Amino acid sequence: MINDEIDQDVLKELEKISEYEVDIKNYEIGKYIGQGGFGQVFHCTEIKSGKMFVMKISKESLIFMKKNIKNLIREIATMGLVDHPTIVKFIGYSPNIIPPEELQTHPYRSHNNHPIIILEILERDLHKAIYNNEELSPTFQLKTIVGMAVAMMYLHSNNILHRDFKPSNVLLDSNGCVKVCDFGFSKLVEDDNIMNSITISQAPIYTPSFAPPELKNNKYGIKSDMFSFAITCWCLLTQKKPYAFGGFVCFKVWHENLRPNEKLIENENLRDLIVQCWDDDPNKRPDFETFVQIILRKEFWPAGVNEHEIFEYLNEIGMKSDGHPKVPFVKVISKDHDEFDSIDKIDIIEEIDVELDEPTASIGLYQKAIEFYWKKDFKKAFTKFKESAKKGNTSAKYYMGIMYIYGEGVEKNIVEGEKLIKYAADMGNNLALKTYLEILKAKEIVPKEENEIIDYYMTSAERGNSNAMKTLYFIYADRYDVEKIVPFLKHLSATGFNPASLWLAKYYQRLCDMNNDQNAFNTSLTFYKIACDQDNGEACLYLGKAFYTPYKGFTVNLLTAMNYLKMASNFGNAEAKYYLGKILYSHVSASNNEENSLWKYMHALNYFEESYKLGYSEAAFEYAAMYFNGEGCLKSIGMATKIYRNASENGDSHFSEIIAEKFLFGEDAPQDYNEAKIHFWKAAQKGLKEEKQPDIKKSEPNHGLKICQRIVQHFEDMDDLHEATKYHQFIYKHWNDQKSKNYVFSHPKFVKFETNDEYYQFFDECIDKNVPNAIDCYVSFMKTKDKFPKERKTPQEKLELYRSWITRGFHDPVYKYLWELQKEYCNSISLTKQEREICRGKGFT
Repeated sequence: MINDEIDQDVLKELEKISEYEVDIKNYEIGKYIGQGGFGQVFHCTEIKSGKMFVMKISKESLIFMKKNIKNLIREIATMGLVDHPTIVKFIGYSPNIIPPEELQTHPYRSHNNHPIIILEILERDLHKAIYNNEELSPTFQLKTIVGMAVAMMYLHSNNILHRDFKPSNVLLDSNGCVKVCDFGFSKLVEDDNIMNSITISQAPIYTPSFAPPELKNNKYGIKSDMFSFAITCWCLLTQKKPYAFGGFVCFKVWHENLRPNEKLIENENLRDLIVQCWDDDPNKRPDFETFVQIILRKEFWPAGVNEHEIFEYLNEIGMKSDGHPKVPFVKVISKDHDEFDSIDKIDIIEEIDVELDEPTASIGLYQKAIEFYWKKDFKKAFTKFKESAKKGNTSAKYYMGIMYIYGEGVEKNIVEGEKLIKYAADMGNNLALKTYLEILKAKEIVPKEENEIIDYYMTSAERGNSNAMKTLYFIYADRYDVEKIVPFLKHLSATGFNPASLWLAKYYQRLCDMNNDQNAFNTSLTFYKIACDQDNGEACLYLGKAFYTPYKGFTVNLLTAMNYLKMASNFGNAEAKYYLGKILYSHVSASNNEENSLWKYMHALNYFEESYKLGYSEAAFEYAAMYFNGEGCLKSIGMATKIYRNASENGDSHFSEIIAEKFLFGEDAPQDYNEAKIHFWKAAQKGLKEEKQPDIKKSEPNHGLKICQRIVQHFEDMDDLHEATKYHQFIYKHWNDQKSKNYVFSHPKFVKFETNDEYYQFFDECIDKNVPNAIDCYVSFMKTKDKFPKERKTPQEKLELYRSWITRGFHDPVYKYLWELQKEYCNSISLTKQEREICRGKGFT
């Protein structure tokens, strides 16, 4: 193709991004990597330097790109402007328009007129790190979450939606640090149009497992990326796939409120935060700025995080420990770039204009000041702000403080700047209050100032600032004894913020439990119901279980219980589905109608199946038992066994132990001794691991030891000395238990070690303890040909060993082995005259 075939308007548009153009002949194409949304992806090498990069070749030719050329221009320019340590670096682009005279020899002639972009290369992505069976440290997990969130905070600060956030679009450098990619061909949106933007293809491009529910209404916006981010965090923290099936993921997420099993996230605070981030309502999800500030509070950290590494990483990516940038993010998309006609510079004063009722006389001066400020005529801007402030305009006072801090139009004076901002905050300016809080948090905090920060949030909340109220909620989210925030949370509850309604329900429930206060119980119930009406799944589950179990103050009402459990089930709550199954299953016998009984069985089976597949392990027992007994389905022992195996693999030690006992005794499972042994061993290994993780709540002192002792009792009762010795040896090794030690030394025939040296050391100790048959076991082991042949003793070493035993007084069995050794290796060893005479005297010939 020649240039004449490309529309002249397209060529004219390309001139706008000529500053980012590279000569494609300077790069040598390498191996094919794969296919992406933009087109084909290859390795490439810069010929002069030898440096490796990634090359993406557009699947759409410039010849047919007249309608989409502005999008391409805007997106390439965006990549060129965006610059942050957590984002993949853009190297350049080429329109790849090849002159006719070079078409025969040009290295990229087969891709003529298909635009090319060059990016820095990072060989590893987060998807591979998560699913390549490597154990990810808590520090790596937190660094990655913070890095991803900061990258998204930076992109959103520039009005860039990602639209396909997922582990494979998060790359890792050689130090394991985050680089978010594939944002350039995402979407630029206007501040006031973030829920109605149109993509290049006129449709969102999210991957199904990470697609937010608002897409069902063809809406997406800045909070849609937060949903995908939350699913990605869940994958990182659990190292599991979010859903156990392939098809219809979007349908289940959008219409059945399906979510990954949040209970697999061990830290409760972090779990609750992730759940809020994937809330069905985008307005209830935090933005990335809020998320970063929350995640840097230590109560949200996974156990075992190296604090020093986290703060080092924050420094590397230009962040302070409170979650704010060291230098405020610079808006790279501005009105100065006329090619970005749909993008406006964020005016940080707009919030003040809307919220405050400034003195009329000051407004004209204030507006003039703003105009000068955006023209970067800072001296005139400062003068006008000062005049406006003298007439009582607190917004102007606030802005003077900002200009003092940054030295814009006035000599830099941080102390004076903070003083002015504090004054504006004290006078009721909400943005000044927010900024002053950030100033306080950025300093070395002492207890008095911590209280001052909370006091400022309280002041802001008292003025009706909903964001301050939500911040107070997050500060006290796991404390239900803070009376002073009750009025604010009631306000948030009335606005539909369901976490506040749930908090209030738990607050009054606590008062009821402490004082046996019926009024508190009634108020608690009211807020639980409000939270349910606001689609809070946890509240629905609580009321469903309360009317089923029942809880204190509740009367059993199965119909009411089922109604609430169905509501929670509709939100994708696996535990609710489990209880619905239990209610249906337990009331089959009450029905004399065979058809009705079958209907209940079938629905119970369906609920147990859904609960189990959503990650609620308890459901596995009922689910498998119904298949084993043929209740609500055709009897299938194979299916029951498969379910038990999966539950044992994915559950904790408790589940593996119960499942092993089911196979051992044939309770709702086939009686299979070998299958039982497999699950008992899993239970023992998991129990040991859980005991070493004190953050696991169920991990009591000697948790693993008690499991192993219960297991070993089963094998002793069945006289299985092999298995009993195996577990006693396991107990002795990890807990140095004296009883197990004695058992192991009294059964040397059944021990197992990983090396010959361990066997030799063990048998030597047995011989020292005069354990019966210890020498026989030792010699028998040395004769076993499949035991570590490279480490076996030589005939001469055996001869010296036998003689040492004789010297220690072990005559009887040893002379027999000595004679056998001499017969087998007569050419390489020889006995003394005395040894031969003793052997003949014992009848060895």
